[in-house]
This record gives sequence, structure tokens and C-alpha cells, in this order.
Amino acid sequence: MFLQKKFKEYYSRAEIGMPRRFTRREYGFMFFERQMMLRHISFSSSQKLRNFLTEKAPAHVFYSSAYYSKPYEKEMKDKEWLGADLIFDLDADHLALPENCTYERMLGIVKNETKKLLDDFLIRDFGFDDLEVVFSGSRGYHIHIYDREVLELGSRERREIVDYVTGNGVSIELMLGKDNYAVPSVSEPGWYGRIGRAIGSYTDRILSMDDEERKKELKNVKGVGDVRAERIYEGLKRLKKEPRAVNALPKEFIEHLKDRVAIESSRGEADEPVTSDIHRLIRLPTSLHGKTGFLVKPLTLEEFDDFDPLQDAVVFGDEKVSVNVLKPFSIRIKDFSCNAEEGIVEMPEYAAVFACARGFCAEE
Repeated sequence: MFLQKKFKEYYSRAEIGMPRRFTRREYGFMFFERQMMLRHISFSSSQKLRNFLTEKAPAHVFYSSAYYSKPYEKEMKDKEWLGADLIFDLDADHLALPENCTYERMLGIVKNETKKLLDDFLIRDFGFDDLEVVFSGSRGYHIHIYDREVLELGSRERREIVDYVTGNGVSIELMLGKDNYAVPSVSEPGWYGRIGRAIGSYTDRILSMDDEERKKELKNVKGVGDVRAERIYEGLKRLKKEPRAVNALPKEFIEHLKDRVAIESSRGEADEPVTSDIHRLIRLPTSLHGKTGFLVKPLTLEEFDDFDPLQDAVVFGDEKVSVNVLKPFSIRIKDFSCNAEEGIVEMPEYAAVFACARGFCAEE
């Protein structure tokens, strides 16, 4: 099988990054020839894991966020849980994407949301400093947090962290004031400052528009017509100078500021079941993703800023390979792009691996 052969070649030469305290982790695998997961596996040495990967060439490789005394036990209660890393999973499946969004654009949107989660919440608000970003190999990113303070948190505490990030339960009335509204200072910590920055940024954007563009934008708000749009414009100019001028804005627009601007534009994205699960299996960094052939790539914060998955997560060569296109598709990876129709097509090996993994092609 073409994909399994290529994966075997990769694992035979790759330097596999070992997780911290790797002998305390549970490992799981899925293979090309069957759908069931093989799990409850542990390895006493890095060489044994490397040998397994080279011999079996699995399509997907996972390891537990948790540490166990006996990771090889089949029942969770027998593994003897010792703690777990805090994991965040940002995947395109959980984001509101534009219609007909391309794979390339989708990756950019997910990266922006990941950066927001990192900078605004995990680093600025929580102060985590022992963390790692990992490209999932397909549609998103994982964030691994190793700070000692999180290791023994239970599911409920981890769920509360997700609630904070997503704004679940945030009281906008408390932050803006129940009757006498005032926009919080942008220098305030936590959600207060976040709401102040969101409203300030929105105000700047509206004020920078020309008359026609501004009216069109404001009239998208329920209950706003030409007259109220002009009143809102004058109100936002006052708001720029005086935080309490929000009270001069129409009631309908205040509700818009509270719901659509202050909360929705400020909230972070996080997959709650992943973060709250203290036994979660997550993809092993430096393994390959069986649905793309891309590297599950670990990144420092500095590397993350300039990271381009379609360039930097590609591990296979550019030798030409002929494949049988089963259904038309478009692709852009590294310097190669094409709009392929059904039939035999020649393309670089890295593109052929991706296309076959996605089910667009089969080996000729």
C-alpha cells in the first residue's frame, strides 16, 4: 500500500520526539488496514516505541495527556492516575467558517484563533509559561500546558478554565454596569480589559468608515435605520472620549455592543470535552497524520508565528509520482498547485501522499 510504505519510510529515518515522562503514558494507534484503535500500550524505552512505529507504520499515533503508575492496564481504574497535562484542541470543525472556505484559508483562520487563545488567555490571563503548540497534522492545533499547577486538576476545574476562555457565564451587566453603563479601561485585567479593547476596536473601525459604508454596517443591527445610524455615529464619537457616553446610544445598539461585540468578538475557542478529559489521548508530536500525511509538528511560540503548515509540515520529497485521480480536487502544497480531473496525474510525492490520504487519489 502506497501510504503505508511512505509512512514506514518516514518512521525508519525520523527522529521521534518523546513526550515528557513517556514511560508513564498510555499509547494508542490506528492502522491503515483496520479502523479499530489499539490502545493501553506502554513503552519502557524510546527505542521500543521507534521500533514499533517503524515495523507497524500506523496511520495515527496517540498518547495520553495523563500520567499513570500502570499505563498498560486495560481498565482506567487500574492504571492509577498520577496527573495530566492541560490540553486545548482548536479544530476547524468547531469554528464558524466562511462558505466555500478553502483548506488554505481554513488553516489561517484556525491559526488566528489559536494565537488569540495563547496570547489573550493562556499567557496574559493565566500566566502559563511551560507550554507547547503542536500543529495537529490536519485542521488545527493542540496546546499542551505542563505547568505543575495544572497537573492534578480534575475534570471540573478544567471545565471552569474552558468556561472562562469561552465567556460562558461572563456577566456583561456586571462589567458595563447595570444601569449606568461605562466601557471598562483597556488596561483592566481579565475580561474587563478584554471587553474594553473589543468595544474600543469596534468603535475605531466604525469611525474609520466613510458615510455610506458606515450606514450600511450599522443598519445590519436590528432596529437601526438611517436616523439611528447617524445618532450611533455621533454617540460613538463621544464614546471615544468618554467611557460613560455609552448611555447616549440607542438601547438596541447597546444590546448589540453587549452581545455581539463585547462577548462574541472577545471569547476564545476551546473544545471543552478535550480539555476537561483527564484521560485524553492526543496526537504524538513528530508522528504523521493518516488523513493528510503531514507532520504533527511541535512548535515553540517563536516558531508558531511564522509557521505555514503547507510548507513546514511537509516531510516527503518532490520526486514525481503518478496517481489515479478518483474525483476532481484542487490542491496547493509548497510550490505545487493543481486542479486535478479524473484520470492519471503526475505530481510530487508530498502532494500524492496528501491526495491519497484524503481519498482523492489512489496509487496507479
